[in-house]
Amino acid sequence: MKGRERTLAAAAALLLWVDLAAGDTFLSSIRPGETTREEMVSLFGTDSQDGGHSQYRGAGGIRDVLAHYDESGVLLWARVLLERDLPPGVVMLLFDGLGAVEVAPGNVFEAGEPRGGRTEQYKNAGVHLYVAGEVVSEIWLVPPAADAASLVRESRVVSQVAAQVEPQPTPAGDGPLRGLQVRSISYEYVSDSDGLSHVNFHAAIDAHGLRDHTVTMRYRLLDFDGNDIPNAGGELSHGGFADKVLHDESTWPQARGSIDLRSLTRGRVTLARLRWEALLPDMAACAETVVALVAPEAEADQRRSVTVQNIRIEPGHSDDSEGVWFYADVAATGCLGRVLSGWIILRTATGRIMSREPAYAGPDGVLSAWAQDTVRFESASWTPFRLFVPYEAFDLAGSQRHRVMVTYLAACEGVGAQAEQEVLIDMPR
Repeated sequence: MKGRERTLAAAAALLLWVDLAAGDTFLSSIRPGETTREEMVSLFGTDSQDGGHSQYRGAGGIRDVLAHYDESGVLLWARVLLERDLPPGVVMLLFDGLGAVEVAPGNVFEAGEPRGGRTEQYKNAGVHLYVAGEVVSEIWLVPPAADAASLVRESRVVSQVAAQVEPQPTPAGDGPLRGLQVRSISYEYVSDSDGLSHVNFHAAIDAHGLRDHTVTMRYRLLDFDGNDIPNAGGELSHGGFADKVLHDESTWPQARGSIDLRSLTRGRVTLARLRWEALLPDMAACAETVVALVAPEAEADQRRSVTVQNIRIEPGHSDDSEGVWFYADVAATGCLGRVLSGWIILRTATGRIMSREPAYAGPDGVLSAWAQDTVRFESASWTPFRLFVPYEAFDLAGSQRHRVMVTYLAACEGVGAQAEQEVLIDMPR
């Protein structure tokens, strides 16, 4: 695999990590039979209503939610559309303990003759996945063991409501520019008479323009394939908390966490990725470091970490092209001699920005730029790491100012980080 393909594959993988992390936060809160309309509004914001139906713009890897409530305002069912095309095997990771599956042709929630694809029904969990072209097109959430046939009769109304609602873009000048970053992550080991017992760690997180929002902090231990490492009881090795942002510029200088290493079911895994995530409904940031699960002194030469912070832009040119420089401060520890890759993904309030130039297109056609560099120091930093996008690559209207969310990512040998920052981009004619 060539360098660019490897980098784009790494980009897709890291975006998937964060999408799953954020998506899990919100999907797990959609519980038909329990969740109320008020709780859904608190998750996704103001809804559009048509009788018992509501539609919400998505959050945390979710593009759109259609929901139906009973007369008391309790959720009866929800249809979820994901922001990215994911195979069913990946979507299953968003749920715990789905149990047995039954497969039916077509979309069982759609009236009339099946139009292709299949529905994977985890009836005991109340989760139904409509799969077309080997990606999940729709996720239907119903009460466990509910009769899916009754929802088919509602689907005509769902289609009508969906057709009437269009997302409204956020004006470029409204509100402060938002940003979220995990500035640093560090750790220390705790031992007892039997040896290594815990890893304690803390992270520094910055939030910009997010006053009165609630940020979910979560830490996790993962293997290098992206799987959570469970403990002996089958539970995931993670923790966290939620905190309300009190100021336009807020910092958590030492958010803390701890994981009991003695309880892990790790098999032959001796090293793990410790990831700290900061999550909002439509934003996500993370940083990672490698920790040893046994005998840390024996694994010291394999520890490494990556962070991304301080995203900003500057109009300029590269060679003969006018465009925008995207800067971020990137740091990598323990990566001497390895290759660090950095890249950006751009989106607006209505979705990700597509590229008009193949050279600046990611795997799914989304506007992207990337670069890589060999790490020459044990503790290396790029202040800044620089990426350029010419104006002709932006699929944005000319002669207008656009409010753009920049997702800036960096990764080295399986360890990665992400930060997000809104910027204003003035497109020329």
